[in-house]
Amino acid sequence: MFLLNVVADWLLLYLTALFRKRTVRLWRLTAAATVGAAYAFVVLLPPLPAMALVLLKVLFSATLVALAFGRGSLPTFFADLGVFYMVSFMAGGAVYGLRFLFDSPVAVKNGALVTGGHPAVQWGWIVGGLAVIGYLARKGYGAIETGRLQAASRVRVTIWIDGKAVTCPGLVDTGNRLQDPLSGRPVLIAEAEVLAPLFPAQCPPPLESERGDTWWERLPDAWKARVRPVWFRTLSGGGGILWTVRPDRVVIAQGDQAYHSTDVLVGWQSAPLSSDGQFRAIVHPHLLRQSLAKGGQPCSPDSA
Repeated sequence: MFLLNVVADWLLLYLTALFRKRTVRLWRLTAAATVGAAYAFVVLLPPLPAMALVLLKVLFSATLVALAFGRGSLPTFFADLGVFYMVSFMAGGAVYGLRFLFDSPVAVKNGALVTGGHPAVQWGWIVGGLAVIGYLARKGYGAIETGRLQAASRVRVTIWIDGKAVTCPGLVDTGNRLQDPLSGRPVLIAEAEVLAPLFPAQCPPPLESERGDTWWERLPDAWKARVRPVWFRTLSGGGGILWTVRPDRVVIAQGDQAYHSTDVLVGWQSAPLSSDGQFRAIVHPHLLRQSLAKGGQPCSPDSA
C-alpha cells in the first residue's frame, strides 16, 4: 500500500510540474512523494474530527509541494499548491468514479480512499486513472492556453481604399515576417472575400487558380499603380508570387487602442484563414510598432 501511494503522489506532483511548466529534479519528486505516502497510515488511526483531517491534509500537501519545488515566493508556492489540489481532485474523482462505474468496492476512512481487491488490480486503477486524467487534463489545458494566447492577439482590422472601408477580425502573428523585398513594407494577409468590396466590380481579387497577368490587364490604370506582386519563400523551401494592393490606410484596433499605418501592403488568399472563422486577416506584428516608431500614438478605435 505504501509503495502504491508513493507512485500515486509522484505522478500527481509530476503532473503539477507539467501544468506549471516547472523544472524539477526527480529526487525532489521522489522524496516528496515518499513523505506524502505516509498519509496512507492515517487509515490505521481511530476516526478523527473533520477539522483535524482538514488541517492534516493541508499540512501534508503543503509539505509535498515545498519539498518537490523548493523555495520560492509565496505567490509561486500558492500557485503550485493550487494546481496540485486541482490535479489531485481530478485524479481522485476519476479513480473513485471508475471504481463506482465498475461496481468495485471503495470506501473513505479518515479522508483516505480505501479500495479492495488484489494489489495488482489496485495498481491498475490508480496508475491507469492518473494516466487518463493526465492526458485529458493536459489536452484541455493546452486548448485553454492556446485560446488564451489567441485571444490576447485578436484585433479588429479596417482597410481603406478610395474612401471605402472593410472591417474584419484579425490575428497578430508574431512569427509572420512576410514583407515586400523591394520596399520592405510589411504584408498583411486577408481573405479575398473580405477585400472584394474594395476592388472594382469587374476585377475582384483573383483566385489562386486564375492567371494573374489576365487579371492585371483588366485592372483600371489607377489600380495598376496600387497592385504589385510580392515574391515569397516558405521555410520548407517552396515559394511563389502573392498579389498585393497598397491601401490608403490600415487601422488595427486592439482593446481600447488603435494603430494606423499607411506604409503597408495587403495580400489575399481565397481559402479561409481560420477553420472556425475566429479571424479573417493575419496581421504583421511590425504594423503595431510601425505607428509608434514614426512618432504616432495609439488612439481610441472610435477615432479610427
